[in-house]
Amino acid sequence: MLTACTHRDGFAVTAKVMKVMPGGKDGYTAEIQDADGKTYHAVISRVNMAVAGIYRELKVGEEALFFGDSTQLENGISIRVLKLH
Repeated sequence: MLTACTHRDGFAVTAKVMKVMPGGKDGYTAEIQDADGKTYHAVISRVNMAVAGIYRELKVGEEALFFGDSTQLENGISIRVLKLH
């Protein structure tokens, strides 16, 4: 059974990149972890970040502020990243 809860009013977390999973020409997914040890999956897409012109490829160990829409899935929280600082 798949259950999900989406928050579109904005979600932000400062976290460190633990793993980068290539997703093809349009972007990638990064497994990130905040200071409390909570893990998220950040979907970083050229399309979602094109308007702001802020797409970049993060490396393992980098820390950033991830802002976007979040979805609670059975296996954790997925963030559709719209801004990256």
